[in-house]
Amino acid sequence: MGEPSIVQRLLREKALGRYLDALERGDISTIIRVLEQAERDRVLERMILEVHETCQAEEEFLAMAQEENWMEIDGIHKSRIKGQQDEPAEVELVPEPSAQRKRGKPARRLRVQAAVLLVALVVGGFLLLHNAYPMRMATTSPSSKWCSVEYNHSVASINALTALSPGDVWAIGTPMIGAESVFMHWDGARWDMSNGPILTRVMTGFPGLGEGIATTLASLYALSANNIWSVGAAHMVDQRGGEHTLIEHWDGSQWQFVKSPNKYPSSAGWNDLHIVSASSASDVWAAGFAAPVTLTSANSPFSALMEHWDGQTWSLVSLPDSLGKNFLPLSIAAIAPDDVWLAGDTEESSQKETNHVLHWDGKSWTTVQLPASFGHALYIDAVAGISANNVWAFGGINNAQRHQGEPLIIHWDGNQWTRFPVATVGKEGSSLNSATVVGGANNVWVAGDAGNSTISQPFLEHWNGQSWQQTLLAPGKAPESVTNLAEAGSKVWALRTTDTNPGISTRIETNC
Repeated sequence: MGEPSIVQRLLREKALGRYLDALERGDISTIIRVLEQAERDRVLERMILEVHETCQAEEEFLAMAQEENWMEIDGIHKSRIKGQQDEPAEVELVPEPSAQRKRGKPARRLRVQAAVLLVALVVGGFLLLHNAYPMRMATTSPSSKWCSVEYNHSVASINALTALSPGDVWAIGTPMIGAESVFMHWDGARWDMSNGPILTRVMTGFPGLGEGIATTLASLYALSANNIWSVGAAHMVDQRGGEHTLIEHWDGSQWQFVKSPNKYPSSAGWNDLHIVSASSASDVWAAGFAAPVTLTSANSPFSALMEHWDGQTWSLVSLPDSLGKNFLPLSIAAIAPDDVWLAGDTEESSQKETNHVLHWDGKSWTTVQLPASFGHALYIDAVAGISANNVWAFGGINNAQRHQGEPLIIHWDGNQWTRFPVATVGKEGSSLNSATVVGGANNVWVAGDAGNSTISQPFLEHWNGQSWQQTLLAPGKAPESVTNLAEAGSKVWALRTTDTNPGISTRIETNC
C-alpha cells in the first residue's frame, strides 16, 4: 500500500493545476497558498519544482523563437491574456540565475521563480506544456495492432472517454491553458472541440462568482447519442477554495449544465464526483467523495458522496454507516432501478485499506460478502453489469507466498460467485483496474497493468462469451495504466495514462 491513493493523486494534481492557473492569472495569493501546502507535502513540492525546471530549460528556446519570428505556431495565440490584441506583445523574458536545488525553504525560492516565469507561462504556455506532453505512436502488441489517435495540441490530457459508434466518440480534456475542462467529439476522422465553453454554463449555475471558478469533469456515460452524462466538480479559486458538484448533460445538440446537490456547503466544503453510470433516462447514478472542509492533504477526513437522477432532479443517497469514514467509491454499474453494484475502498490509514462491494435493491445499499475461498487479500476495483444474473467484478489478490499480485475476475450468475482463471502478467504480478466497458453479454472488456516504478505493461482482457482472452499493449517506459475503455462497432478505445511526475500525460489508442 505504499503507492499514493486516488485521493492523494487527485489532491496533488488539483493543487498543481491551481498553481499553474494562478501563475497565468497573476494571482499571488493563490500561489502562496499552494506553496505553503507544498512545504508540508514533499511530493507536491517536487512536482512544482520540476514544472519550473522544465519551464526554465525552455526559456532559451522561446527567446530564439521570438527572434526568428515564428511565434505564430498554431495554438500560441490561445495562451495570450484575455483582452490582448491580435498582435503578440513584445515581452522580455528574464532568465533565472542557475542555482542548485535547496530544500530548506522551498516556498521563498518558488515565489521568486513564480514571478520570473509568470510572463513566460502566459505568452509561451502552449509551447512549454506541449513539450512536456509529447504524443507517441504505439507499437504492435503480440496479439493485435494498436495505434495512437492524436488529439488537439491545445489539450494537455484526457480525463475520460465513451463511444457510441466508430464515428461517435466523446472525450473530456484538460486544456494547456485555462481553468475549465473541454468536451471533444470524434466523428470518425478528427476531434472537434466546438461544443462551447463549460465555464459559461457553470457560471449561470453559480451566480456571483464571476471568473473565480475552475471546472474538472472526470467521467462520461452514454445511454444514447442524445443522452450522455458527465460528472465532476467546480472548484472555487477565490479565498473560499471549496468545491461544488458539477454535472453536464448532452441532449443530442448541446451540453447543458444540470443542478446537483452538495453533501457539504461549497463555500468551505469539498464535493467531488468522479464516476457515473445509468440504466435508463430516469435512473442515473454518480459517486465521489466529500468533506466538510477544503481538503489540503491526503490525511484529511472525507466520506463517500452518492447521488441519483430520477429523470427530474438529482438527490443525495445515503450509504451504510458500516463503511466507516474515508470510503472512496471506485466503480459503479447500474443495471436496473433496483439492481445497482458499487465497489470501493475504506482508507483506514496510509498503509491499510478495506475493500467493499455493495448492492442497491431499489430501497437501500447492502454490503455483499464474497466467498472466503477466493482469499482474504482480494480487492475489487471495478464492476460491470449486464443483467440481474450476469455481473462481473475485477481486481486482484495479494499473494504473499509468491510475493506478487494476481489478477482477479469473478462472476455473479444470480445465485453464486464463480472465479475465472486469468494469466498473471509480469514477474512482479498484475491486477485489473477500474477501466471496464460492456458491449453485451458476449463482449466484455477490462484493462489491467503490471510492472514496477520504472516500466509498465498494460494489458486488456476480453470476454467473448466462452473465455477470457488477453491482449498485451506496448510496454510503457514509466508507471502507466489504462484508465478508461470504450467500445463500439468492433472499435476499442483505450485511454493510457502515464505518471510523468509532475502531473500526468495521456494518449488515446485504438485497435487498427
